[in-house]
Amino acid sequence: TPTDRNEILRKREIRDSLNLQTILKYIKLHGYPEIRLVGRRPAKAFWYVFIHCGDTIEMQKGLSVLKDLCRQGEAEWSHFALLTDKLHVAKKELQEYGTQYDLGPDGTGLMRLYPYDNIEAVNERRKKLGMGPIGDPKDN
Repeated sequence: TPTDRNEILRKREIRDSLNLQTILKYIKLHGYPEIRLVGRRPAKAFWYVFIHCGDTIEMQKGLSVLKDLCRQGEAEWSHFALLTDKLHVAKKELQEYGTQYDLGPDGTGLMRLYPYDNIEAVNERRKKLGMGPIGDPKDN
């Protein structure tokens, strides 16, 4: 029901906010995690908190650091793509890498790729980051 969905979303927002506060405290104490220091899986979890936080100011700060860490091999480019697109979606802009989906407006509950400029440009950007191509959802 809509009430249950709203309650689930509210709880998720609270959890995401608490997770963000936790990693911001971590950053103050230790800086941003590097794969060689914390391992691939903990570094991945760290960036997923940013990806899900919804705070565009913190997302933007994290994105610039993440790009530098990716260049050094201390973070994964796929996380850069996810965070970039998540930030664009939050700002109601076109995504760059085709990583974000939403529920279609038709009420069927089917997931659809959030808007992007064109599939060729998306796939070219993905290729530069070492990511595979996506098919054009309009072809399905």
